[in-house]
Amino acid sequence: MTKTRPPRLMRLLQVLGSLYDHRFGWLLGQRFLRLDHTGRRSGREYRIMLEVIGTDRRAGEIYVLAGLGPKTDWYRNVLAAPARIELGAARLEVRAHPVDPGKAAGILNGYEYRNRLFAPSCGAD
Repeated sequence: MTKTRPPRLMRLLQVLGSLYDHRFGWLLGQRFLRLDHTGRRSGREYRIMLEVIGTDRRAGEIYVLAGLGPKTDWYRNVLAAPARIELGAARLEVRAHPVDPGKAAGILNGYEYRNRLFAPSCGAD
């Protein structure tokens, strides 16, 4: 069974990507980035929209999540070779690396705290 993104999410990401196409990526602030990467085997150029889940300005790092797991093609591609991102109005060359599990848990906790209004309710009735 292959993992895919829900159609509504795909449409939203297409709309967000079109903002970058028309030089309006700055409207997204620091919440979403567009990743341009090269296929590690095919050499083909790919483009994907990702949500930023955290940043470390001192280290110059931007954190995104491979929601479909570590076997996701874009994730494996950016580990294999440098990539380019558009974040707001900035265009940057980047080099990706995995984050250790302890640090990743802290980044995800911070993301969940900042977005707690959108989290599903798990309380009993």
